[in-house]
Amino acid sequence: MSLLPPNYEILINSPSEGTAIWVYFVLSGNAQKTGAYTTTAANFSMDGGAKSSFLHDGSKPVGFLYNQLVYARTDMVNASHRLLISVSDRPASSWVNFDYAIYM
Repeated sequence: MSLLPPNYEILINSPSEGTAIWVYFVLSGNAQKTGAYTTTAANFSMDGGAKSSFLHDGSKPVGFLYNQLVYARTDMVNASHRLLISVSDRPASSWVNFDYAIYM
């Protein structure tokens, strides 16, 4: 993943049935030194439900942050699920770097 324009969507279908999911991104900082765009802003919607938002402004000079939990849901019924990750409703582009997800 990389810099995504506004209104971009990523759809993740769970590979198996489960009752919980944890989603991790790589986040970035250090925009002041490099001038790179490092804001991560994303919305998460499970099975078409209400959106949950995540924002990391990237202003602190920290470099890359790996294994960063950006979304968790542990109250799902035991079934197949669809997770929609979007940068809709955002005024500008967003740097999104999907790392991994854990299904249980």
